[in-house]
Amino acid sequence: MPTLGVNIAILDDRNRLLLTRREDFDMWCLPGGGVEVGESLAQAAQREAHEETGLDVALIRLVGVYSRPGVSRFNGQIFVFAARPIAGMPSPQSCETTEARFFDPGELPTDLVQLAPLRIQHALHGVGGSAVWAIHQDWRFPAEIGEADLYRLRDVSALSRLDFYQQHIGNTIPPGIVRELPGYGMVSLPDILNTGSAELDGFSPAVAAIAAILRDGKLLLTQREDFEVWSLPGGGVGEDESLTDAARREVEEETGLKVRLTRLVGVYSRLNWYGRGIHLVVFAASPVGGSLKPQPNEVLKIDEFGVRDLPADLGLGHREMALDALSGVGGSCAWTQRVAWPFPPEMTRREIYALRDVSGLSRPDFYRKHFTPVQPGEEIDEIGR
Repeated sequence: MPTLGVNIAILDDRNRLLLTRREDFDMWCLPGGGVEVGESLAQAAQREAHEETGLDVALIRLVGVYSRPGVSRFNGQIFVFAARPIAGMPSPQSCETTEARFFDPGELPTDLVQLAPLRIQHALHGVGGSAVWAIHQDWRFPAEIGEADLYRLRDVSALSRLDFYQQHIGNTIPPGIVRELPGYGMVSLPDILNTGSAELDGFSPAVAAIAAILRDGKLLLTQREDFEVWSLPGGGVGEDESLTDAARREVEEETGLKVRLTRLVGVYSRLNWYGRGIHLVVFAASPVGGSLKPQPNEVLKIDEFGVRDLPADLGLGHREMALDALSGVGGSCAWTQRVAWPFPPEMTRREIYALRDVSGLSRPDFYRKHFTPVQPGEEIDEIGR
């Protein structure tokens, strides 16, 4: 299963960037770490910022999503946030960090970890603007229940598939759905369609890639076979797959269409979902080939809807995704960093550190030997592909 991580680009009122020096390789990087079960991406970013730097921060935008196919064991999908410090002083707060310091953009250190320069460049140049949402609803089944178990329960419930969904899964109402970052580019929609809270303060899970396929002002939706609710096409991200590759694959599997991704709409977190949480990454897309063909045993129907005629029986959270896509929210980037992992896939972090300690090299030299500089063509801008 792909693992999720966050980086935080903390910029002060002089637009200086805070970097931390890692203890393990004595190199500079953006603060960050893994997303824990039960927290949203925004919560993870604020927690990691405080743990590693001593600062409380306010998130100001989602810079982008950076996929590392083949590195799923060590945070293969990284979400980078820009933030401002609101309290505290920079100081290392964990054994993972030896120094925390602000740098002027023109005086950044040269000993940066391998994949940091692109993310730093995007943060400093104002890239970003996609929405970030959190759905606060407890999973109503035991955490260990699997999809097959859930379907068996559905089939013996004496309820229709739609009624079972609405009774057990899809009846969350605001304020259970919170917009943590508003996103840029939104055009005005009828007031009756603006749902959710606009709260900005107080700002290993699963990840899925979703596509909002737009054509002539209408949005393509699929009716799911399992609960007969309408939803945006999409599904889980494979072990060695980028978010964008997963979105394109899922669309073709579920609808028969080939698509071009046009923008990153937003990230929609379902906390504690299936007992561990899931983060849905939604891309806007345009069809470029193929023909409509519902996926057998997964999709009953495919249809297009305008903003005023969205179906009432939408899956949980899909109304917010649909409205954001239709209203033009977006602006964060989506990049794939196709850099080969230099160690055997089964090698643990502890084993890598043991190899480092017997190598006879300094920590930075060990890092540079194994994590070579990123080459042209290894970092791919996925928007527009």
